[in-house]
Amino acid sequence: MQHERGRGETIMFTRTLKSFAPLTFALALALGGCASASPDEEVASASEASQEAQVGPQGHGGKFGRHHGGGELLVTALHELDDLTAEQRKTIEGALSTLGDTHEADRKAFHKALADGVRAGKIDEAAVKAKLGDVDKIASERRAAVVKALGTLHATLTPAQRAALVANIEERMAKHGPDGMKHGPEGMKHARRGGPEDGERGPRGPEGARRGPRGPEDGERGPRGPEGAMHGPRGEHGPMGFFLHGLELRDEQRAAIKTALEASRPEKADKPEGMDREAWAKKHEEMRARMKAGFDSFRGEKFDAEALLPSKDMRPPMGGDHLVKALGAIVPVLDAEQRSTLAQRIEEGPQMPPHFRGKRGGREHGETQAPSSR
Repeated sequence: MQHERGRGETIMFTRTLKSFAPLTFALALALGGCASASPDEEVASASEASQEAQVGPQGHGGKFGRHHGGGELLVTALHELDDLTAEQRKTIEGALSTLGDTHEADRKAFHKALADGVRAGKIDEAAVKAKLGDVDKIASERRAAVVKALGTLHATLTPAQRAALVANIEERMAKHGPDGMKHGPEGMKHARRGGPEDGERGPRGPEGARRGPRGPEDGERGPRGPEGAMHGPRGEHGPMGFFLHGLELRDEQRAAIKTALEASRPEKADKPEGMDREAWAKKHEEMRARMKAGFDSFRGEKFDAEALLPSKDMRPPMGGDHLVKALGAIVPVLDAEQRSTLAQRIEEGPQMPPHFRGKRGGREHGETQAPSSR
């Protein structure tokens, strides 16, 4: 029997999600993620990044096929399993709430220092990095919390529910590839405005327009226009996309940012050996195999939560250092208005991830903006 959530439960779940979002943004900033993106991808992301902010390798707000911290499995269970009992729902929401922001003071201090530097047009890298806190400790605590929450989810669901949850995720991953969590009818069944049913967007307009007219049913985007579009396929944007999206960069600014990012990147000696496109593809397949093994484990009685998380050696070698350095290189290229917009974005954090907007509601289930860090 489907459980209809009461108002009290709705408020609790919404608060859980609102506390969850700023943590993932903070982890994205602290753990970086720019080290693997090329300057071309990072510049392309400035004009083309989705409002579904990519908040980093251990964050949320991305797609399920990428490892974004493990909390997605709990969120998906709450949104997709119709037969959860009231007690099961309460237990899962409680587990999700343990993944909230336990380093709020460090996060706010880091955001403020970074935003102040952006507004001033010059980031004091040493001062900002000092606000990061013990990143390794934060990551370790976060990983342990996720492992425990996933264990709670596994113990709470019945074998049939576990199988249904994994089947739901695997179906979307198989249909849409590594991005997994799409917005059409085959993706998560969350509410979107703009059409009677979620479906597919129409093709993009000509001459490189960012978006063409929408199709009759809202869903996936069509191909880019032939002219003026930034290079690199959608979905390959670097983490700079969240920060620079919508700043209306001029061509000369894009070129300058590309040069600045190239200069700020780690030396080649610090990069993984042989990680060209083919090597990355192989690594990606290894990650998918690891995830499949994790899902198989989740279906069974003996569950290894670590298998659903990225291996511990997957973190970018430069972490937050490179992110701060990259932003420091970009900021002088921006004008005062752009810097002000960027600073405000850093302070406020991303909007709630779209996949929190589930079939059980719109605004009250995640369509609100993440609380301000100010």
